Amino acid sequence: MELFLCRTYLKGGTNGKIYYQHGLICERIELPWRNNKRSISCIPEAAICLLNVTIQNTDYI
Repeated sequence: MELFLCRTYLKGGTNGKIYYQHGLICERIELPWRNNKRSISCIPEAAICLLNVTIQNTDYI
């Protein structure tokens, strides 16, 4: 499966839309780009492998 992330970089954050087979799956918000500094920057652009994880205990949601 291949997903496509389209980002819009803004001063206050990075907005993104995730697509699968040309269909929008979800929209997302990240921190703004701050030179990849840990916990204050959005994820750098790259091809990234994702894992499909099923969470059994959802009491924290």
